[in-house]
Formats: sequence, structure tokens, C-alpha cells
Amino acid sequence: MKSEKLSFLVILSSISFLFYLFSPQFFNLMEHDSKSYIEFSSERTAIYPIFLSLFEKSNYYLIIIIQYTILSLSIVFLSYTLYRLRISKLLALGFFILCHLNFYYFSFSKTILTESFFFSSINLLVGLILTNYKVPKKTNFLFMGLLSGIIASIKSIGIIMILICIFFLFYLYLKSKIRKIHLITFFFSLLFPIILENYFYYKNHDSRNSVLHTAIIGKAFVISKAIKNPELLPLEYKNIILKMKNESNKVDKFLDNISNPWLYADLKSDYEVVFQSQILKKELVELSKSLGNSTKETFTHIGLYIILAHPLEYIKVSLWHYFNLWSPGGKKIFFDDYLKNKTVE
Repeated sequence: MKSEKLSFLVILSSISFLFYLFSPQFFNLMEHDSKSYIEFSSERTAIYPIFLSLFEKSNYYLIIIIQYTILSLSIVFLSYTLYRLRISKLLALGFFILCHLNFYYFSFSKTILTESFFFSSINLLVGLILTNYKVPKKTNFLFMGLLSGIIASIKSIGIIMILICIFFLFYLYLKSKIRKIHLITFFFSLLFPIILENYFYYKNHDSRNSVLHTAIIGKAFVISKAIKNPELLPLEYKNIILKMKNESNKVDKFLDNISNPWLYADLKSDYEVVFQSQILKKELVELSKSLGNSTKETFTHIGLYIILAHPLEYIKVSLWHYFNLWSPGGKKIFFDDYLKNKTVE
């Protein structure tokens, strides 16, 4: 039995190595945001810049090898976990190969961006959750907490992922699947990466700047269509929120005609980015002046109001965004064909 498991792991590792050699690459080594990580911009969290600082600029390709190896091993671990849960070896192998065939997903490991570590941490966390669902072990909850802290510290969307994980753990606790000691171990280890990130961040910067408010306003635009009772909106924000709702409905009407989930996810994320920086920008700036606030404050107040009023919609949008990171470059692959078919219709 041990030799069979070892053979399975060797097969997975060999396949992964071959995919590394021959898989196409969707991104350049240096993308638009790469410089802000290399120079440790105040808008970036500390974990990835610290990792980059360990290497000379001439060794960036070594970083790529490390990123790909860790991402691949996380998929190996997740696939092997499925196999150990008595899912057939063929299905576990199929899952592994399909993940590697998603060249867009693995291309994130070949560029200087945080996504590769982010994906890897999530894969490892999911594998550990599945491993401990029936037979929980305290040591594993230590690693689950560490991974959760890393996920929350790398990207702002990671906070949403961790909240989902925490709710799931409390659900298991209420169902007597895990004990209090497991939760305590998880939360104490969760704090360690967060404290470490804060220490190194403030060692390099006096105050924290963040792209979080931009992400908030982008998601708020997307979910503003869920507003049902305009009369309950704050008076100072009512007009602009209704304009947001109108713009969001237009986008939603267009997306409703797209049945391809990969193209849908990619375009939905694109529109979120457009909402962040372009739609109603002039109106938001003018409103901020009239209220005596900075534009950033107004962005954040409106975004938080909409999100807190519609938390489930926010979680759905965040999960669609994460699904898009897994999806195989939907816009690049499917959009031209969609437009051609649309024209014919």
C-alpha cells in the first residue's frame, strides 16, 4: 500500500515537471503591478516583498521555479488528499491534470505577482480541511491557522476566504466534529503571520496605505443592483448610489446573456476593475468636495454601506472573482467567438 501511494506521488510530480517545461505562458515575467512589490510600495502588504528581497534581481527566474514548485505541490497535496478520502485514483489524477491544463491559472506562478502564493496557500488549506473533517488533529489546525494568516495577509480578498473558513470551523465545532482545543490552536496560529506582516510593514513604512478602498468600491458597484428599498438609503449618498445601481443593472443585463461560466467570470472581474477607476468618478469627486471629505473617504463610506447592507451578495461577488482566477483566461479564449456569434444573431 505504501509503495502504491509513493508511486502515485511520483507520477503526479513527474507530470507537473513536464507541464512546467512545455506549458504556454499568459503573462510576462514583469507585469504592471510587479514593480510595486519589488519596491515594496506602501499599498502592498509585506509578505511577498519580503520574499522577493531574499533574491537578487538576476535570480527572478529562480523565484519563478520556486513559485511553480510550491503551486504544483499544493495541487499534488490536494489531489493526494482526494485520493486518501477514497476518491478513485483515476479521478484524483484527472483533477490534478485538469488543474495543470489550466495554463492561465499556472501562468500566475511564472510572473512576479502574489497570486501564485495565494493560490498555493488556499489549496493547502482546503486539503487540510478535508483531511481533518473526519479525524481532526491538533497539529494540522496549527498549520491551518498559519495558512489562513498568510492568505489574509497576502491579498485583501483573502480576508473573505478566511471568514468562510472560520464559519465552517465553527459549524464543525457546533456539530461536535472538532473540539475547543482545535479552535484555540487555529486562532493563535492565525495571528502569527498577521502580526509578522504588520511588524515588517511598519518597519518599512510610517503609515499603511491600501488598495482596499478601491476594491471595496468596485465590489459595491457590482452589488448595488441588489438594492431594493431606495427610500432607506442615506440622503447624502442616495443619488449616486442609485446611479451606481443603474450602471450595475446595465452590466448585469449584458452578462445575463453569457452562458459560458469562464467568460462570465472573466468579464465580471473586468467590469469590477472598470467600476473601481472609471464609472461615476467625476460624480464621486464632486460629492466628496460637497461633503468636505476626501474622495477616498467617500469611496469607502459608500462601499461599506452597500456591502454591509448586502453581505451575501458581497461574498458571491468575491467567490466569482476567485473563480475567475482559476478560470482559463475566459476573455482571451472565448470572447472573440462570443462577439462573432452575437453579431450573427
